[in-house]
Amino acid sequence: MINIKTGVILAGGRGERLDAQNTIKPLVKVGNKSLLTHNIEQMQNAGIEKIYIVIGYQAGFLKKEIMADHNITSEVLFIENVDWSQGMLSSVLSIGKCLEHQDFFLSPCDVVFENSPYVYFSEIDRQFDGIISLVQSLPDQIDSSGATSRILISEDGSISQAQEEKVDRGIQTGIYYWGVGAMFLVQEIVRQNSQITTFPQLLEYLSRKQLLKIKHFNDQTWFDVNTPSVKIRAELFLRKTLTQTGQVSTRSVLPKIETFADFVTKKNNTTDVYVRQGCIDQIDGFELIPAIHASSPHFLITDENVDALHGDKVYGKLKNLGYNITKIVLPPGEEAKTLAHYSRLAEKILTFGIDEKSILISLGGGTVNNVAGFLASTLYRGIYLIHIPTTLMAQCDAAIGIKQAVNGGKGKNLIGSYYEPLKVVVDPAVLLTSDERWLKDGLTECIKHALCQSSDLYEYLINYNGSINDVNFLEAVIKKTINLKIFLMKDDPKEKAEALVLQYGHTIGHAVEFLSGYRYGHGESVAIGMTVAAQISKVLDIAKDDLIGAHHRILQKYNLPVSIDRTIRSEDIISAMRYCKRYLYGDVQFVLLDRLGSLWNYGGDYSIPCDNNIITKAINKCYAE
Repeated sequence: MINIKTGVILAGGRGERLDAQNTIKPLVKVGNKSLLTHNIEQMQNAGIEKIYIVIGYQAGFLKKEIMADHNITSEVLFIENVDWSQGMLSSVLSIGKCLEHQDFFLSPCDVVFENSPYVYFSEIDRQFDGIISLVQSLPDQIDSSGATSRILISEDGSISQAQEEKVDRGIQTGIYYWGVGAMFLVQEIVRQNSQITTFPQLLEYLSRKQLLKIKHFNDQTWFDVNTPSVKIRAELFLRKTLTQTGQVSTRSVLPKIETFADFVTKKNNTTDVYVRQGCIDQIDGFELIPAIHASSPHFLITDENVDALHGDKVYGKLKNLGYNITKIVLPPGEEAKTLAHYSRLAEKILTFGIDEKSILISLGGGTVNNVAGFLASTLYRGIYLIHIPTTLMAQCDAAIGIKQAVNGGKGKNLIGSYYEPLKVVVDPAVLLTSDERWLKDGLTECIKHALCQSSDLYEYLINYNGSINDVNFLEAVIKKTINLKIFLMKDDPKEKAEALVLQYGHTIGHAVEFLSGYRYGHGESVAIGMTVAAQISKVLDIAKDDLIGAHHRILQKYNLPVSIDRTIRSEDIISAMRYCKRYLYGDVQFVLLDRLGSLWNYGGDYSIPCDNNIITKAINKCYAE
């Protein structure tokens, strides 16, 4: 390794494409380390003693997190780029006078290499005042790396940016060596050439002036972690690598210890479900909070969207009844459903004060129900919970049950508990303020029960010709679905047998939802997942084509998707499913139908393991033309 003691890591971006749950890109974890930590360690291992980190978005928070990392041995200095949103060229120029007459390595924060990329610079001319770019030209690795900075390399060695989707000539990794005079030259070039506004344009210019050289490598795997699918590929690759190198030990088979005693506990809790049009407007006209809880501190948890429609009204009516109640408003959508946000909410509620009779009242859709439910299940090891669901999805599914969860960095609902609400109060009339897309999205869970349990509900839905906004139609569907769901939960609350109906379509659906960056709604994703599940039944010869036809007819009637966007690759779906709880013994366990209204089972086992070849065949049949 050449004796270069200085490195620069560009860590100013937000990374919206990578993580919809509001984790800033440099701190997104892959292989139990943040992207930024990976790059710092790679530089440290190359003997780099001083590392400049260019920060921008949430600069103060990022600086605090890095300085708390006790594994950093190099000297770390921060350069704040106030124009971080202008792209990589802006970040590079912000280095400015700090390294104007010094050579250094430069790396973005989002590349993860199998081994150190800096070994490829062991033989270079340090008198060269330009930039040397590390380039890979192995076609298979180009496709799997996730990198998009594809280049054409001319016979004279100059480069240009490639417009084609797939180019065999090369791809820039983002790792560069900057010669002693390179930074000064770049500042002058940009100052004198107003047409150079992006980093790729700068590289093309330097190449034409013979100030850019290419260094090839093809002997290791690397990833440009910019999307959820690439993140999953990098994660799985690092897991495999650590296992093969012995850094992750396998558990030995140990003798069992003699049992001293055992105990059994069983809760026989009952949850009351109320369904009545207009009951939210009359929330002060019936006993929502039982008298035994009346004097305790309570919390109304809602989100910004629902608060604008119903929050003040419900809060005001309960306050006027004399209850000690505090309203907490969450951000809308999946952003609120993270472990970090849960932690902040728990501390906030504990600061206000609770007791063993306190109740958390969720007013909102599935996300609000889940967050409030997980909080209730964990605060004081369990306080009381009431759901007032305001979306069709929540009224039919999320609020009707005992599953409470928040999302993990690898997918949906990975951290949670089983916990019973005290009451669920359903007002179908509030759905009239819902966007039609989300009514259809919520209807997916009703369709799921129709496909798996009830040909009667299927016929009712397929033959209905009225408006989806008809409140009487909505009330009828809600009641039918709730009855079907509670029938399943009565004897199988943790979904080990026939209640696995509730998971139908979700295994693929959660992966699609996550990989889409949550562009697909939960119901839309489950609709796709159910279609794939039907195809798996056909591939396994469990069911006939008419089952697939039944799925298509009812989903398309309500304008729900039955095909996968081609931007979501089958191999990425396979990888993402490994983070779901249905991944067991090396295979993904599926819930499958053998015909309309009938769950297939083998010897009473309703959880069917499917290998990747079978799943891939089914997925490939579900791509849009």
